[in-house]
Amino acid sequence: MKLNLFLFAFCLLAFAACDLQDDSEEIVATQDIEIEVDYYTNTFDVDNKKSTISYRIHYKNPNNFAVKGNALASIEYKYKTETLVIKGSPKPKASSCPEIEANQTCTDEFFLETDLDTNLHNIDDLPEINLVDIEYFISEELR
Repeated sequence: MKLNLFLFAFCLLAFAACDLQDDSEEIVATQDIEIEVDYYTNTFDVDNKKSTISYRIHYKNPNNFAVKGNALASIEYKYKTETLVIKGSPKPKASSCPEIEANQTCTDEFFLETDLDTNLHNIDDLPEINLVDIEYFISEELR
């Protein structure tokens, strides 16, 4: 009987001595970056022989820590009866908002005007270009 009482007391002390995990340090799941597209335009001005692309996109980080990452856009090209979707950075040769601070918004604005060679392009042969989707991939959490 004394042995059972001793084992019970030992188990009770061992259990009480264990560190219980502190719930205040629980790691919160990372929330996705919120994306708002103000505008995305791609136009061809045959009269002035110009092609323009412009957009303004807001990336909001709802997390309590900064994140690093990059955007990936799906651009749809419609040419006569063919449709092609290409994925890539919305901004040529640059990363859109590579780091977004905690609870902050990063705005990516872009405008590019280029010459349009009307000897090579007929107005009926120009593609229709649309932004189909945009995502932000987090590569690093700066907690």
